[in-house]
Amino acid sequence: MALYSDDVNSVSLFMSAVSPRVTALDVETPTTNHAPLAFETTGCSQLWGFSGNPEAMTPDGQALFVNAVRFLLVKQSCAPPPPIDPKNCWAPLGKTAMPAPGTAVLIGCASLTGDLVDEIPAHTLPVPDSLSAGAAYLVHERALHWTVAGDAIGNASFSVEVTDAACNASLSEPAYGEGLPVAQPIWNQANLRSGAAWFTSPLVTHPVACPPVVPAGTQPPWAEDEIGLYPYPLVAGHATEFSVRVRNLSDTVQTMTATFELAQPIGGLHLGIGLNYALIVNRNNPRRVTLAPNGYAIVELSDWLPAVSGLACVRVKLENPAFVPLYTERCLDTTEDLRPGVPDTFVFPVRNPRAGTETIRIAIDNTCPGWQVSVPYSLTLAGGASVNALTTVTPTAPLGTECHVDVQGWMGENLIGGYRKIDIPPVHLPRASPPWSEREISTIPIQPVVNITNSLCVELINPLTMPKVVTAVSCVLRWPGCGPRHSC
Repeated sequence: MALYSDDVNSVSLFMSAVSPRVTALDVETPTTNHAPLAFETTGCSQLWGFSGNPEAMTPDGQALFVNAVRFLLVKQSCAPPPPIDPKNCWAPLGKTAMPAPGTAVLIGCASLTGDLVDEIPAHTLPVPDSLSAGAAYLVHERALHWTVAGDAIGNASFSVEVTDAACNASLSEPAYGEGLPVAQPIWNQANLRSGAAWFTSPLVTHPVACPPVVPAGTQPPWAEDEIGLYPYPLVAGHATEFSVRVRNLSDTVQTMTATFELAQPIGGLHLGIGLNYALIVNRNNPRRVTLAPNGYAIVELSDWLPAVSGLACVRVKLENPAFVPLYTERCLDTTEDLRPGVPDTFVFPVRNPRAGTETIRIAIDNTCPGWQVSVPYSLTLAGGASVNALTTVTPTAPLGTECHVDVQGWMGENLIGGYRKIDIPPVHLPRASPPWSEREISTIPIQPVVNITNSLCVELINPLTMPKVVTAVSCVLRWPGCGPRHSC
């Protein structure tokens, strides 16, 4: 009987050399004098001699482990262990949360607090000013780390904002309608690591209260992937498809309205934080759609004419009588002529959307290894006022890895906007949607004809003000008898 799906380390007791109080529950084969599973008949000790974690167990292994625990619960009567002296070793971890565990949290307004926390819960954003003293945020781990001195007693805490991606936690690829949207709970657990041991806190969870209709995306609020634009990058005056994917999480028919909006520029700058949005004037805007139970739809504004190329912040407002309006936003990737080792400065406006004077904290989430990024730490602005801020980025080679740098604006525990800079060449092919029917590729005739001259075309867009030289190599797929291959 296989206990694990792969090889794991194991240890066994040599039964001929141990106390007669030790009883074997399982023995190795073909020999029968080594036991990887044993218990002490007059004590409180048990051996499970395998190193694999429960996720790596087979169903037989999980059943055996549970049966062994149940068996010993009946066989043994153990005195409670003596209290741990904190002066001699690390104290066990506790875990608290606000609101109380089990309390439903709403999209955009939830916070979790722990005594010592490392991993940021999935589908949440850490609030920069909520981190208690000494916190170090490691982006590649999505984790917070505190250094805890020996004999120290205290609390470490942070807050998070829950994103609407939590309502789509089980989506495999929403563009093709696969997978069912299930709002998974927000959970958190702390680990305290020392040279001698690893302590784990209790698990705290919060269910997510999702509205019946949600945007069907998985990215942060400033880079929502449920918003689509074609062609992309934007071209001034070119008919553009502006779309949004939405999901009906309920078992009943839902009717909703989608209003497509565009951020209003400040000083001629179209991409920024805290900008005002206005209706895109178009005969097809807003759009009304009816969603089948547990269904999804792509709502589209098909003939939008952008005023500028390359940069914009767009937003879609989703309304239904059953819930308050929801907003999904995308500040389009900045199109700059990035070069390895050369600092590049991007200017963007930051606006205070409130009436009173506020301090806006600028935070970055840099996933590009070796990239140096600098932004202003904070800005204090009067109500409705704006200022131009600078992001300076020094890339490393090679370019085109599709890593990203997120620039976020926070006002206390409220996110007011952001934008994403992606490491892609300015002249590039759009993301595949779907990969077997790329719209930027065309043929003349539409259906290729054998033995005549056919044209194979690809649409390329350069959003920069300077020329760029690219090389296009066309390939065909051939079947030479033993299987398909690409030939260029």
